[in-house]
Amino acid sequence: MTKKYEEIDGMRFPVKVDGMTLVDSVYIPDAMVEEYVKDREHLAEEATKIFKKYCVSVSRDYKGSQDGEAIVGRNADGEIQMFVHLDPHDIKAMKKAHKKGTLEQFLLEQ
Repeated sequence: MTKKYEEIDGMRFPVKVDGMTLVDSVYIPDAMVEEYVKDREHLAEEATKIFKKYCVSVSRDYKGSQDGEAIVGRNADGEIQMFVHLDPHDIKAMKKAHKKGTLEQFLLEQ
């Protein structure tokens, strides 16, 4: 069986290692991958919708970087106005805020 690798900032990392799976730039326990990816994608969509209320352009950037992907909102001059990482820390915080109905407020405070 051939080992799969992902490139992050020019370095190769195995996709699977010791019961963990590489998701973006972070290893997630195999048992949690499905739920984590589902939450991450849902919250990325929600963040994008919210950012579009306040920013001229919104994009999902930084794939393959050490810090991983983020949702980025820019003004007409291309300056970053809103930003949230799609890493486990921010996903956990966004999930908590979403459940409380305060996701927009949370993102505005970032």
